[in-house]
Amino acid sequence: MKHKNIFWGLIFIAGAGIFALSMMGLLGTLSWWTIAVSVVVAACLIQSLISLEWAGVFFSAGLLVWLFRTPIEGWLMPNNSITIWPLFGIVLLLTIGFSIIFPKRRWNKSGCQSGCGKWDIHSFNGSTSETVTGEKLYFKERFTGTSKYITSENLSYVQITNSFGGMEVYFDNATLAPEGATVEIYNRFGGLELYVPRSWNIVDRMSNTFSGVDCPATQQNPGAPTLTLTGVSTFGGVDVKLV
Repeated sequence: MKHKNIFWGLIFIAGAGIFALSMMGLLGTLSWWTIAVSVVVAACLIQSLISLEWAGVFFSAGLLVWLFRTPIEGWLMPNNSITIWPLFGIVLLLTIGFSIIFPKRRWNKSGCQSGCGKWDIHSFNGSTSETVTGEKLYFKERFTGTSKYITSENLSYVQITNSFGGMEVYFDNATLAPEGATVEIYNRFGGLELYVPRSWNIVDRMSNTFSGVDCPATQQNPGAPTLTLTGVSTFGGVDVKLV
């Protein structure tokens, strides 16, 4: 079953639950169309947040605020009212600001941002446990927990995209290419753990935004293989464990 189907299925189930609460009078005077539109807008907001589409995030949030402006005014601002143009201005400025600070990265058709060529393994929302081999690997996961066991004999490049999920990648049975290997990471709202042999050299060139990247310092040995970490972690965590 595709995870997108699960997502939209849960959205419709949540909508049914909200309608049931409305029928029981637990949601006050909210109309049925307000509830229906809110469910769809909330789904769009979540999808936009996953892909970091800031216009979708803030315009969806602004529409939800407008739909529920009456209860919001009663709870948070009893002496003021929410009007459309100031709300639009807030949404527009937030969209511009976040788009500047967190620009969306564009992927080419192969999914490779660094010109790595053809993939040996292209794993998208794979099984919970998977053993892979090849010189150039690509892992992409959303809303799942998975473990990848790499057994490559000439590993040169790995790209990992993890969104709202948990992923473990084991390098302890892999052999790097003579020039070393690069792991390019894009971790968003997720947890990523890399298990790396303690005999390797590790070069950390990652950046993070509201996130934590825990990479232990290793003694640089000229004769040891080098693993270089690049990319960015946003609202998540990357943890490198030596084994």
